[in-house]
Amino acid sequence: MYITLAASSAAIFAVLASLRWPPDWGIVALLSVLAAVGVVARERDVGTGYGVSTAIVTLAAGVALTGPGGGAIIGFLSYVVDFRSVRWRNLWFNAGMMGWMGGVGGLIYLALSGRSTVLGDPSPLAIAVQVAIPLLFAYAAMLALNTFMLAMMISLARRQPLASTISAISRTVGWAYLLHVLMAWLFVILWDPVGVGPFSVVLILGPLWLTQFTLSRDARARRAHQETVSTLMGALELANPFSVGHSSRVAELCGRMASRLELRRNEADVLRYAALYTTWVSLLPHPGCPEVAAQWISPIWRPWSNTQRSGCGC
Repeated sequence: MYITLAASSAAIFAVLASLRWPPDWGIVALLSVLAAVGVVARERDVGTGYGVSTAIVTLAAGVALTGPGGGAIIGFLSYVVDFRSVRWRNLWFNAGMMGWMGGVGGLIYLALSGRSTVLGDPSPLAIAVQVAIPLLFAYAAMLALNTFMLAMMISLARRQPLASTISAISRTVGWAYLLHVLMAWLFVILWDPVGVGPFSVVLILGPLWLTQFTLSRDARARRAHQETVSTLMGALELANPFSVGHSSRVAELCGRMASRLELRRNEADVLRYAALYTTWVSLLPHPGCPEVAAQWISPIWRPWSNTQRSGCGC
């Protein structure tokens, strides 16, 4: 019901807002295509704090250039065409959430007298008052709405308190979000006051797409490394049939603990790889005994050897 309400209400708002504040449909079509390309081409697993979403940059710029109706349409269409989504619930929830983000951002931008065309002399002060400040507050509202709707979804699915979920999501906000609004502001400035128009897509989104491509290559290399380690681990565990799958289960539990402990991405990766010490245990005469494992591993990892000599217990 929550997903259906979010998606359907966002679509209805997009239609009504477009009738009330008619956007430039040519700009809406262009930015919708660009946002959809950004969603489809985005690498989902690039590490916390390093992802740069061209779809969010395009949506934020669309809020200023097309108003609430155009922003809602751009946000909704950008995710509704995400064919990589394996579940329709994810697709419709993301579409509804992004639609509402664009719509609410557009309303805040209009309420603060933000303009898509700078009136009079395009001085730095006029640009700041008419574009930068309204866009900053609009983006803050979009980010707050994104946090709330995502926290509500997680709370309903996992039966967690809403307040704690909002707090946990808020702590993940990094400098990438500030980069998004900065790039969107440059997008709008190049489009109108500078007079570049649609060519600003190349100037702003071009470097971002190159950044996404580089991050995607790094993410694929990291996944290949993880698959190699998992394969090697499985081969080593064959030496002891009783330990087959043990290391992978320990690594999975460590990954879950890292999420609960709110560790950074690189810290979580270190924890999961450290959990694979049990691969060595599978080759020992007494598998499962931490004291024996510590004696074998101590030449490689002395901190482990120095802190785990409290008794075997096996």
